[in-house]
Amino acid sequence: MLFSLSMPGAVRAPTPGIFALVCGIGGLGLGGVISVAAALTVEYSPPHRRNLNFALMYSGYPFGALVSALSGMAYMHQYGWRAVVAIGATPLQFVPALLIWLPESLEFLVASGHSAQAGKLAARLGVAVPAQVASRDESRATFVEVFREVFSKRNAFGTLCL
Repeated sequence: MLFSLSMPGAVRAPTPGIFALVCGIGGLGLGGVISVAAALTVEYSPPHRRNLNFALMYSGYPFGALVSALSGMAYMHQYGWRAVVAIGATPLQFVPALLIWLPESLEFLVASGHSAQAGKLAARLGVAVPAQVASRDESRATFVEVFREVFSKRNAFGTLCL
């Protein structure tokens, strides 16, 4: 939503600097798309189809990038760059459908005591109900603890490479 919400702002940007700022904010939202899609795909896929579903989901990103670039090139001359950028707001029309039909996380349902609902959803999806998960208070680490772990001797090289 952050990406799509930023597109009308980018269309109306009066200067290149504001355009860059708004697109940068939208880029933060776009950066979360693959990780969220991957988490949903893995969580809601039956074990025997999980790898295939993940591969299909992940291949959609480069395919979509190619299609959007080709579409942008085709329409830019006729409609201008603002119209091409405005198309980025189109996914906002699907938010109500996602809120209605996208199921809640199984782990969240279990953690919040909705075991019956979790069982029905797991049966419908063909996946196992997750074991009881730790409450948020028990598993919440402080910023300092996370920072120390990320830059610990064990993880420092990987962190710096990333």
